[in-house]
Amino acid sequence: MPDGREVDQAELLDVGKNEDCARSLLRALRTLSTGPDPKLREMARGVLRGHLA
Repeated sequence: MPDGREVDQAELLDVGKNEDCARSLLRALRTLSTGPDPKLREMARGVLRGHLA
């Protein structure tokens, strides 16, 4: 998103099904968003910004 907003754990609950899974998913996306693979970085950043579902 242009304002730099990142999705939060609560927004991932529909995918994660519970708070532990949502927290793990958020952590994994953050890790991937700074990782070495450019395609995974792009995907993770898109999800974190709310551009991809």
